[in-house]
Amino acid sequence: MRNCFSALLICFLPGMFLLTPVAVQSQQSSVLDFARAGNGVIEVLVERSSGQFRIEAAGGAPLLFRGKKGVTAYSNLHALNNTWTTNKLHRPAVPLGTLALPNLLIEELIDRVRLSATVKKGQDSVRFVQDLIPSVEGDYAYINIVTSIENLSQEAISVGTMLMLDIMIGEADTVDLSVESMRITHERDWRAAAVPAEYQAAAAGSPYRIRGRLRSATADTPDRFVAGNWQFNGYLGTTVWDYDPSGLSITDDAVLLRWDDQILAPGENRIVRTDYGYTTFTDLSLICEIDDIGYNNDSSGYAPDPVAFRAIVRNTGVLPLSALDLLSPGASI
Repeated sequence: MRNCFSALLICFLPGMFLLTPVAVQSQQSSVLDFARAGNGVIEVLVERSSGQFRIEAAGGAPLLFRGKKGVTAYSNLHALNNTWTTNKLHRPAVPLGTLALPNLLIEELIDRVRLSATVKKGQDSVRFVQDLIPSVEGDYAYINIVTSIENLSQEAISVGTMLMLDIMIGEADTVDLSVESMRITHERDWRAAAVPAEYQAAAAGSPYRIRGRLRSATADTPDRFVAGNWQFNGYLGTTVWDYDPSGLSITDDAVLLRWDDQILAPGENRIVRTDYGYTTFTDLSLICEIDDIGYNNDSSGYAPDPVAFRAIVRNTGVLPLSALDLLSPGASI
């Protein structure tokens, strides 16, 4: 992880303390119940009734949407001539053209949260498993999203999957989304070989920088990648399987990843992966103040004695800082 420290004047006070990133307050819903997995740097929270999820940085800063409607990220399974979805939180019914993943099991394991369900149609059945795994690679903290689809049928079956991520950075729901250093301001997509290796997002005034890898050792390139609008009742918020970008301005940034249908033989398993996270760094500013000092009455020493120091330390990075040692008692100038 990259370390950079800036200070006007370094002075140290005794003791140890913990500083979390500024302007970051973890907000937990008193209604929704979440399964969680984290590593101290990044955390995923999966809403237990739906399987929809959000991702947070250290200290609780949102990296995916959270709000009154809870969480919005969802997954779709395209199989058995149907599209099955987790996109059901706070909805009277799942979006038209989809079916809710039945009997969804959500497990809070040691190093991940796991979603699993089995869908059936006639004599055919498919098992869907999604692991959300907190990970760190150098200065990149991310959730590795691993989706496994197994054909439990006696016949070959065509299966595909889709993932929608509603980007949010801190309290900013509209962000600066970029692909290959190009700012994306209008809905569009990339297909096949044109799909980029990654996308990034930032927000004015926020130290957090999002990364989403689409081609790496932990990410399998999707067949389609869409940058577009999220709305609760439209755009990427209710996508079933096919989505034609509108070309309209993006006012609430989201991305959609789709891995097209692929034939699975009986007993065959298909695994697709992607990751989503942020670039980590530590940084602080330190301001020290000292009372006016001068000579005592006979000019034999300084007054006042002892001299009072005040230190203002501000965590301007994105990770908690702890065990900061400041100048010990008895130090002299």
